[in-house]
Amino acid sequence: MRIVRKIVVAGFLSLVVGALLGHFHDEVRIDQQTEIEQAAEAKEEKEIGCLREALYYEGRGGLIGEQRMMGMVILARVADLDPQWPKSICGVVAQDRQFSYKQDPVVLARPIDPVAWRRADDMARQLKREAWQYQLLPRGAECVRSYKMSDVKLASLK
Repeated sequence: MRIVRKIVVAGFLSLVVGALLGHFHDEVRIDQQTEIEQAAEAKEEKEIGCLREALYYEGRGGLIGEQRMMGMVILARVADLDPQWPKSICGVVAQDRQFSYKQDPVVLARPIDPVAWRRADDMARQLKREAWQYQLLPRGAECVRSYKMSDVKLASLK
């Protein structure tokens, strides 16, 4: 009987220790998954911020359709396999001589128009979320030529 009791106690202890270690392992895995998700969300927000900034500073004085097309061109460059285009929105926006506001500290120092900023933010989020769903974007140089439309056509995109 003592042997049986020892086996039962040892089995019970191993179950308790295993459960504790398993619980600890699950917590570590959940923490790692949470960190990965938070890093992905932070990267996504940074990308949306770069797109919003480009739409605001480069397109705020134009028509909404022009802003949208500019955002589409940025996204098309990111997706393009051509090595001349960076593979992130921030990379495309930061490329040398692509966006004039990046070269002009005076533009960046001006106060932000909250209405135009919000519109640029909404548009950036919508483009990031839906641009590829509703329109197949051309690649590379074709992309830039494809979106050279007249103001009349762009006005119809409002």
